[in-house]
Amino acid sequence: MTFDNNGHALKRLHARLVDIHRGFEGGMSGTTDPAVADFFGRFRSMHDRHRADLDRLMRGRGLRPRSDGSWATLSHAGMMAYRTAPERLDASAIDPAMRGERILLDLYDDALEAVRGDGDARAVLLAHKADILSCVVGGDALPRAA
Repeated sequence: MTFDNNGHALKRLHARLVDIHRGFEGGMSGTTDPAVADFFGRFRSMHDRHRADLDRLMRGRGLRPRSDGSWATLSHAGMMAYRTAPERLDASAIDPAMRGERILLDLYDDALEAVRGDGDARAVLLAHKADILSCVVGGDALPRAA
């Protein structure tokens, strides 16, 4: 099975998941708030699982990453290289992170459109979306800025 536009929407989604993972990983190392570390750690772990699922899905459908192992386009890889991760994540980073999760959901919608004829791929992407929605909507688990 082939995907629309050579899997561009999936590659873009994967690159964003890598970007998010790096941001959470880099910022968490400096946090002094255990609740914030736990909150972002859960998102980082979830996105790491999603990234691995997406990688297997794309490889299973015959798509191949770039020679460096990444799926990012050259322009996206360049943008990620110049982005600076926060030195420390604290509760004030939660609202922007939730906006980022909502943007990620839009990328999932794009990817779902691209795999519309592949029921197994849709099932993977829909499960990922459900995971994200449960975290984003599950506001009781959110630590809040003082």
